[in-house]
Amino acid sequence: MHEALKPLGDLLDEDILIRQPLSSFAVKHLAEKGEWVEPWVEAGAADEAIQRCVSHLERSPQAVYALYFLVLLLARTGRNFQGPMEKLFALFAAQKKTALTVYVANEVLRIADSAPALWTLAQIHQHDNNTEELLEAWERLLRLEPDDHVLPLKIGAIKEKLGQRADAVRYTRMAFFRALERKELAEAHDAFKKLVALAPDDLGFAIESGRKLAPLLSGERQKGFWSELIQYALKQGEAQVDRLIALYKEALRLDPEHPAMRDGLISAWRLKYKNHSQLENYLALSGLLRPWKNPAAQMELFEKPIRFDRGSWVCHKSFGYGEIREIQHGGGRGEEALNTARLTIDFTSKKAHAMTLRIALGSLALCAPDDLQAQKHLAPEKFRERLSGPREDLAQAALATLGKPASTADLKGLFVPPLSEEEWTALWKELKAVLERDTRFEIRNKLYALSAAGTGTREELLGQFKGAKDLDVRLKVFDLYLAHFRKGEGAEPMVEDLKKRLSPAGPETLRVLAVLKNAERSCGLKAGVDLDAILVEATAAPGFVEAFDAVKTPAHRLWLLEQIPRKCPETFAAKYVELFLSPSAVAKGKILEILSARKREAELKALVQKVDGSRLQYPEQYLLLARHALFHPAGKNLGLEKGVLFLRLVEHMRYAYGQAAKDPAATAWKRTLSGCQTLLFTEGNLFEYLRGNEAAPHRKAIFDQLGELQFLENYLRLEIKELSTKLVG
Repeated sequence: MHEALKPLGDLLDEDILIRQPLSSFAVKHLAEKGEWVEPWVEAGAADEAIQRCVSHLERSPQAVYALYFLVLLLARTGRNFQGPMEKLFALFAAQKKTALTVYVANEVLRIADSAPALWTLAQIHQHDNNTEELLEAWERLLRLEPDDHVLPLKIGAIKEKLGQRADAVRYTRMAFFRALERKELAEAHDAFKKLVALAPDDLGFAIESGRKLAPLLSGERQKGFWSELIQYALKQGEAQVDRLIALYKEALRLDPEHPAMRDGLISAWRLKYKNHSQLENYLALSGLLRPWKNPAAQMELFEKPIRFDRGSWVCHKSFGYGEIREIQHGGGRGEEALNTARLTIDFTSKKAHAMTLRIALGSLALCAPDDLQAQKHLAPEKFRERLSGPREDLAQAALATLGKPASTADLKGLFVPPLSEEEWTALWKELKAVLERDTRFEIRNKLYALSAAGTGTREELLGQFKGAKDLDVRLKVFDLYLAHFRKGEGAEPMVEDLKKRLSPAGPETLRVLAVLKNAERSCGLKAGVDLDAILVEATAAPGFVEAFDAVKTPAHRLWLLEQIPRKCPETFAAKYVELFLSPSAVAKGKILEILSARKREAELKALVQKVDGSRLQYPEQYLLLARHALFHPAGKNLGLEKGVLFLRLVEHMRYAYGQAAKDPAATAWKRTLSGCQTLLFTEGNLFEYLRGNEAAPHRKAIFDQLGELQFLENYLRLEIKELSTKLVG
């Protein structure tokens, strides 16, 4: 027996003589014994430990410690642990030891993904009304159960109750598409109706998703589907008239002869354009009031001219801005009517100009009532009134009129003339202050634009920050505030609030630290504490990996990775190794680069030894090390001989394919399979290596392994066969 396994042998022997009753087990007993597993694996004694546990269970099938060790060892070495785990859970359930079940499930999930463990946790948390833990288990299950359409619907329902409407919409959409994929039409229909209620303004989703679902519904169900949506939109009143029109048009696209849909569409248009002087004329011109011959063309023939009415402002590339004074319809319907209908337009350069409706449709652009250029030329008094109004509204109208990110010169051209140079200078001073401080605007490459990030005054953003209970929301509001108010004035209350989360070091520390450090660098906004000292403290604190994983913004993570070696030169390498081996830690490639740049060869070789000996436990890390060894200038220092590396990558790929084939939900193994193929046949050029290294000791072994890869594309298998015949015989 391996020396490292002596405690295991003693414990199992004692278990035979004096069985500890299950009722006396507590979490601390398993936690203490669980610490034994890692040294067994590191000592290479995992297989012997597994065999000892299996043999013991043949004599004592309900031995808790043996089952517990077996589950952890199998999970740690990448083998199937579901059976022993379910037996252990059944023992705990019989004794109502829920805490033990939760502990073991979480221990397993720290090592590997397990749908049974997550379902067990979810069932317990649901029973105990632990909403946060239940959502965490369900959300992780979604990655393992890509076909489950009920689970996202349940998550969406809870998110809706919690008032998290955006998340509720996202998960309900997921349920809809998953049900649609599985042709579960009733469930897809239910999810769709739920979405319509959750997001009544999302017209695009309703139409696009309806196009996917409706054709799968047959006969009356399909008609009923569109009728449901239309009835819902009708209840929303005039505010939803655009949605109603789109739904009627979609229903008519599928059933052009449906009379109720045709009449409903005309009624909706009459509601939308009830104040339009030419409404009935345009309806008659399009032919929509008579039996329809070509509905799509007739609808288009209505919607193009309807934008022109008496008093509408238009722009012509030669004549400039103008106002439509009169519209005369000469009779006829359809395309022929476009030549008989005539518009009379007063352009600034040409009064009472007449043109046919056909020419107008091709040469005139309609101007919005708030268009400052049109106002300047056609309603100068109104334009002058706007100049004395609120600067925020004026700036917004100016950028909307220009329709693109604008320079100072672009904005000046909008106001001068009629303003003089002196008047413009005074106005620009006020506009610039608004553009720089108001979150409705943003500055990109010295150009001013309407903000895509969000809106709000200083007071509104401060109120959002104060009212947000979730830390991530607070950090987003804080970043948004700094993005718009670049000097950071008024942000002190937010800084003081965030400072309270810095010490003692905990899971929130690194997130807050990175944001405050960014505020110091970008705005000169001082936190009033030594952020570098806090970084050192947080790096040394327990739970560092989890705290690092919680940092959401890539730029913040990279900043932390660069700062840790500078502030913690003695201990950073050990922390980097911990991050690299973590199943969830991000930015592993950057970790290798920094370790190589700082010539930490001892740590790199320790990583190689650790990961190379446990490739099945660290599939993603192994691929990163392989890529580093193949392509990074410092890769040769890792001690990975190229032939051995290629052989192991082929073996790794075979195993990954087997795992992915057994479990279609194993996305991690699918990523590993794809990564191996890329390294071998695209980036690493295995074939060139085989051709150029006739004496390579592993060449025959590589070809033997390659010959088993029947899942490869035909051209690769053919090249492998030809090379094998030529180079090995």
